[in-house]
Amino acid sequence: DVPLPTASVEKVFEDSQQRLWISKESSGVLRLDQDNTVHKYLTNIGTDPFCISFYEDKKGNILIGTAKHGTLIFNPEKDDFQRIDDKKYSARAFL
Repeated sequence: DVPLPTASVEKVFEDSQQRLWISKESSGVLRLDQDNTVHKYLTNIGTDPFCISFYEDKKGNILIGTAKHGTLIFNPEKDDFQRIDDKKYSARAFL
């Protein structure tokens, strides 16, 4: 059984590996893998609305655009998101 989000779902995104990324209102992000494993991310940010958009670049990086925390990129080695420093990266680097 896959647990359903207890908060309102804002966005759902399917990546190239057929994983579902689910943004929940004020409750972070869930990733649902093909084997129904659920991963929770960014549960302590609590920004409303949190996720404006999901994006996967041509290298397979998952990015999240947020209302108050800028752009976040998923780091698979750390199994977590990190904020992109806008001074070091341009949006074109991910297209």
